[in-house]
Amino acid sequence: MSKKLKIALIVFVVFCCKTHANQVNVEERELYLSQIESFFDDIKAMNARFIEVSSTKGIASGVFMIMRPYMKVKYETPHQNVIVADGQNLYHWDCQLEEQSKYDITSSPVAAILSKKLNLRKNTIVKAVKQDSAKIWINLSLTAYSGVKSIVLVFTKKPFCLIQWILINDRNDTVEVTLQDVNLKAKLNQADFSLK
Repeated sequence: MSKKLKIALIVFVVFCCKTHANQVNVEERELYLSQIESFFDDIKAMNARFIEVSSTKGIASGVFMIMRPYMKVKYETPHQNVIVADGQNLYHWDCQLEEQSKYDITSSPVAAILSKKLNLRKNTIVKAVKQDSAKIWINLSLTAYSGVKSIVLVFTKKPFCLIQWILINDRNDTVEVTLQDVNLKAKLNQADFSLK
């Protein structure tokens, strides 16, 4: 798939989200923000498969896992790169370079999601909350995190579950991640969050 086609696909998906969703009223907005915070706060262990479409790097897929304070993104295609968070640091294993990088987790939006209690009103600027009959979209400004402009989180209403996010950096590059086979009662342990 060409880069132009991938970008067009991302723009189409984002456009569809905006055109088919309606802005919520103030009461609904507060209700949905509370539901989203509770969703993340209540996660004990979660895993899912994902498909990632990047406007600069193409299509990738793999497995996503959370067990606070741990998180793991294990790419299966096109490369077997791994990202792991341990509550303090974010580690990236680049399988092509056979090289590990380490970052302070507070420089990443992952810090908010892995915190003991998520507070969207404190840690982000809520730009918009929209809905249609089946889904909710929340657009958050993440300017506190270096290089990240905003993120759009997409939830299904019934059951209430995260199914997608679209990350936009300060160069307007986008990364759209769609979750599949979400398991909110995953049986995970610390060993599942190794870097390799």
